[in-house]
Amino acid sequence: MTELVLAAVVFLFLHALSSTPIRALAVGAVGEMVYRGLFSALSIAAIVWLAHAYNTAPTGGILWAVGDWGRHVAAVLMALAAFFVVSGLTTPNPTSVGFEGALDSAE
Repeated sequence: MTELVLAAVVFLFLHALSSTPIRALAVGAVGEMVYRGLFSALSIAAIVWLAHAYNTAPTGGILWAVGDWGRHVAAVLMALAAFFVVSGLTTPNPTSVGFEGALDSAE
């Protein structure tokens, strides 16, 4: 379970770091295309590690033991997640790689 949590933290940290001033420093040091390639390679490696950690994580135990109310909570959370997915896909995202000026051109 520790490996799964660590892999998830690394994946989230990698993506959170990409929208900070450190990204500009990295792009300045190696160039935009090399940065994108390295970021893509690290992201794929993190996803592979996350999938491996998930497949080898122990199952069972009290962590997943919820009552029938869990289905109702999950349904509400999934509806909320669907709302955020739709709004995220239909709104220009200036933090996406290559779309830094997306909001400027949308006005």
